[in-house]
Amino acid sequence: TSAPVETGNIPAFLIGAGVDHYLTIGGWVDDAISAHWSPLFDRPLGSPLGDGVYDVATATWSREFQSGTKVTFNARTSTGAIAWA
Repeated sequence: TSAPVETGNIPAFLIGAGVDHYLTIGGWVDDAISAHWSPLFDRPLGSPLGDGVYDVATATWSREFQSGTKVTFNARTSTGAIAWA
């Protein structure tokens, strides 16, 4: 397991993502796929092991995936991290 990586809004997306939910980056001015793709999108997650769970004491959402990857997002600070398996 590697150290958690700060990844902008990707953790927030993953906390609530469901079937047929998609995320892209960048504007739509440039037609190149590289302008809309992050290498993080290539990392395997597997299916979520459950819905996101909120800890009211810490204001932190968390969710785990089949790959062993763990995602957190703090609602107070709007920061998140992904600990890749």
